[in-house]
Amino acid sequence: MLPAIAATAIERYTQPGDLVADPMCGIGTTLVEAIHLGRGGLGVEFEDRWAQIAAANITHARRGGATGTAEVIRGDARQLPALLPPGMAGRAALVVTSRRTVPACTARSAPSSAKAAAGSRNTTTATATTRPTSPPRPR
Repeated sequence: MLPAIAATAIERYTQPGDLVADPMCGIGTTLVEAIHLGRGGLGVEFEDRWAQIAAANITHARRGGATGTAEVIRGDARQLPALLPPGMAGRAALVVTSRRTVPACTARSAPSSAKAAAGSRNTTTATATTRPTSPPRPR
């Protein structure tokens, strides 16, 4: 995910101190943007290599002055309830993630407008979910 997209969603839908979760955090872009904005971050990553890079990116951001805190959990996001630290379930103000889609899958299952937009390249789809009690803040 582009850092600007993550930062915009985090800034618009959360307040400082809120928790931002990314169940498929990859290299931790969403978590890094969250801690730069004074939010907490909790990410889950299946691949050990990417989880290590995400943790290094968080450390780098903290050394650079980011005020929030974040943690990467190595595991399968489909098992999220079992992976969460005690007391964390239900605390996220915002869940943001992105996924890579393969053109062949996109062509078979996506609506026609998405097929046309995808063409023959890989695309990134971003998804953000907020708690129902968190309306968008005016800009």
